[in-house]
Amino acid sequence: MNRKKKNTPPKSLEQLLEEAETKKKTLLKILEKITKENPKDQNQN
Repeated sequence: MNRKKKNTPPKSLEQLLEEAETKKKTLLKILEKITKENPKDQNQN
């Protein structure tokens, strides 16, 4: 499957940081939701 890469300009550092922050927030929300639903499954160190 040889697909040609789209000719998109490289993203700026600001854009990459913004995307990373958005993903981080989303993952934290999901993690928070999971831990609220399954408090017994949390590993206690």
